[in-house]
Amino acid sequence: METEPVTQRVADTPSSEQESVGIRTFHAETEKAVENEAAEEMSDDVTDAVFEAVLRESAANVAFKEQAELEHAKASTIVPGPGDEQMSFSAMASEEPPLLGAAYQQISVLNTQLAHLYTELTMARTEAASLKADKEAEAGGGASTANADKTAEALQLAQTESQRQAQQIADLVSDIRHLQLDLEYHQQKVDQLLEEKQIMMKDMKALQQEVAEARQQLEEKDQLLKHQEVDLLHHRQREQQSPRGGKESDDGILDALRTEAAAKDSALIVSHYELHKEKLMRDRLEQKNLKLMERMQKLMMVVETMRKDNVNLERSLQSKDRMYEEKDAQLRIIMQKVRQLQKTKGGKPKAASKAKAPALELEGSQNLPPLDSARRGGSASGRRSGQSTPRRNGSPYTTRA
Repeated sequence: METEPVTQRVADTPSSEQESVGIRTFHAETEKAVENEAAEEMSDDVTDAVFEAVLRESAANVAFKEQAELEHAKASTIVPGPGDEQMSFSAMASEEPPLLGAAYQQISVLNTQLAHLYTELTMARTEAASLKADKEAEAGGGASTANADKTAEALQLAQTESQRQAQQIADLVSDIRHLQLDLEYHQQKVDQLLEEKQIMMKDMKALQQEVAEARQQLEEKDQLLKHQEVDLLHHRQREQQSPRGGKESDDGILDALRTEAAAKDSALIVSHYELHKEKLMRDRLEQKNLKLMERMQKLMMVVETMRKDNVNLERSLQSKDRMYEEKDAQLRIIMQKVRQLQKTKGGKPKAASKAKAPALELEGSQNLPPLDSARRGGSASGRRSGQSTPRRNGSPYTTRA
């Protein structure tokens, strides 16, 4: 995911500290244009991110379906062998696809939750931009020259509060994108594990075929030995029946049979050695498969912790939205009071309005919370959201402002 354009866009928006108060008060039209452009850019970026998340989820589902088909095909083509080996191989083939399916399902759920968060953030930013534009238009059209300073101060307070809210939302967006990067990294790791597992399954299948061929050869040789034993018994019976027969020919036949039996015994010893070697290789592959299963379970635990972090981020975002709505309601009440005072004191001299200006400011500021507490709360929430994703070797994302 891209992180640099987010910081640049936040710096270019009207909520940055590069603009002065005088420019905001005397150039309201330019500020509206900049805010509208920033809101449009934010909505475009969020829609792109949503489409990417949907495409990624569809690709992950397709890959999971293909993997499941391969696993079922491999499980169906098991070479027949002893009972214990066949049962262990089929059990592994039947237990692993559900675990992989659960992992892919959790990843897809996390992607959908992130997409919903992006859409909610876009709606909040666009609503905030429209509310700012409406308030500035109403303040510029209905304010008189005598009360321009008062309205400017009230608008500045509202803008500072909205700037803090925008900064907090930007921090949440950056945290969500960091979580997306972590998700992509773990998806790549899962794909690598699946490829390694496919290679191991192919090797295991080839080894089982070789073991089956060796067993078949052993059975054929045992069958030949049985036939030779039958022939020996027949020759002995003939010798007993005709003792005057050719003993020399019988001795030659016996020697030939003995040499053939010795050669077959040596072949049997070699085949038994090869079979023992194949068993050792299969044991090693099974141990490696168990290690890979443990790694996959650890990755699933990491995905579960990331899902919990996403839930916490969503809750904090909802609380920030509630705070923003409360501040917006307080700002509306202050604006209504200012308008009422302007209407009631429009015909009175300017001196009286200037004398009562501090009382109006005190009355409006009593309903608002202290600015330092809001700043501390925003910074603390930003630090907490930054600590939700564990990173190693000093990642540059941990030193965000």
